Amino acid sequence: INAEYGRFSLPGVQIGLFCTTPSVPLSRPLSIPSKQSLRMLFAGEAMSSDEALRYGLVSHVTPHAELDSTVEELAGSIAQKSLYTLALGKWGFWKHSEMNDIESAYAFGEQVMLQNLDLEDAQEGISAFLEKRPPLWFHP
Repeated sequence: INAEYGRFSLPGVQIGLFCTTPSVPLSRPLSIPSKQSLRMLFAGEAMSSDEALRYGLVSHVTPHAELDSTVEELAGSIAQKSLYTLALGKWGFWKHSEMNDIESAYAFGEQVMLQNLDLEDAQEGISAFLEKRPPLWFHP
């Protein structure tokens, strides 16, 4: 989430210091297109919030006055989920995003989902869904 007037930049090149370490996540497959990353790195130009949203660097742009409430709303939504499920999902997402071929990623994803089904929270979530009630997580 970013405020509408927020900017992203890697201005090190302007002072003779290339932003090599900050550029690591930008070079990963799930990041913004390399042409945009290189523009920021080579020219030291800032990227607007709208550009960051267009290229997937942020998931949402909100007016500055609504930034805190927007962040609190998203954080509150995430906080209502199972901690174990979130941790397993986050680990699985980053692990399969690094895999070079789609078949391996799907096979890995299948194994993680089967592992997830064995968790108490998954059983509770499925039961709550079928019973049309909010889940009572074992690991909130």
